[in-house]
Amino acid sequence: MTRQPARVLGAVGSALVALVLSHSLVFLIRYGSAYGEALAHAGHDAAWTIAIASSSVLGLGLALAGTLQLRRLARAAGPAPDSDGGSGRRRFVARWLRLSARTAATTAVLLTIQENLERASVGLPTPGLGLLVSADYPWAVAVIAAVGLAVGLVVALFRWRRDVLIARLRAAHSVVRSTVDTPTPGWFAPRRSASVLGRAQGLRAPPRVAAA
Repeated sequence: MTRQPARVLGAVGSALVALVLSHSLVFLIRYGSAYGEALAHAGHDAAWTIAIASSSVLGLGLALAGTLQLRRLARAAGPAPDSDGGSGRRRFVARWLRLSARTAATTAVLLTIQENLERASVGLPTPGLGLLVSADYPWAVAVIAAVGLAVGLVVALFRWRRDVLIARLRAAHSVVRSTVDTPTPGWFAPRRSASVLGRAQGLRAPPRVAAA
């Protein structure tokens, strides 16, 4: 799998995992022990169960594939490069927050669309765009933000580790190339060569007369 399709699949998988987690936590906070009954009342039938199972399998598959990729890179990588101090941590935090914000925004949109469609399918009123701040979905915004931070942290950690290992591989490759491509010395041992003038003016020996 090339890098771009893998990145797209990872984004889709993380968004689905965040959606399932956010949805489940919101309903648990709202209904507690009546969680299953509330799901059925709000139109969550077998399709929702299939969606949960599919997203769980996809999340586990991505986690396993990512772990195997990191192990493969770790075996091929050389020693760790010098630490870049605080700049590396700042880049990691910036990536984490960026991924978390993207995941939270995607989850909020998907959850709003999903819940409005499911409520409409069973004849319940649809809050529309204000669903996440309605009384039926308490703490929905806080839950989505927390789940986004958690999922974004996992993705950021994986990408950070992958970048570190790739940097080690590139450093080791550059060392090997600099060792193999050693420049040729600029001096050579003198080589005896015939004189051009001598070849031009030299007399040829007389031909040998065949014996009578």
